[in-house]
Amino acid sequence: MSEPAPQPTIEALTVGQAAERTRVVSAADLDAFAAVSGDAKALRFKHAVRIGDEATPRVEVIEMDEAAGHAVLSTRCLVRGKVMAEGEAVVRLPRAGRGAR
Repeated sequence: MSEPAPQPTIEALTVGQAAERTRVVSAADLDAFAAVSGDAKALRFKHAVRIGDEATPRVEVIEMDEAAGHAVLSTRCLVRGKVMAEGEAVVRLPRAGRGAR
């Protein structure tokens, strides 16, 4: 498993910024999802995700509240050209000079 990317600061993000990463889904990925979500029927979204599928999760900054220190992200995961999961996430980010928690 690769190291997570460093967490950006609230000042480093702008609306419209996006990131994505493509990887092949493994049994360990499904186990990790089940452990974090508490869902033993892991990846039960709009369409089935299978071991060996090439998945591309994507996040995009759609709203910023710098005063509150959080951003709203649009999230989406594609497999075989189909949207497997989508939603929004509100994330709290550190300020420059304070470091990630």
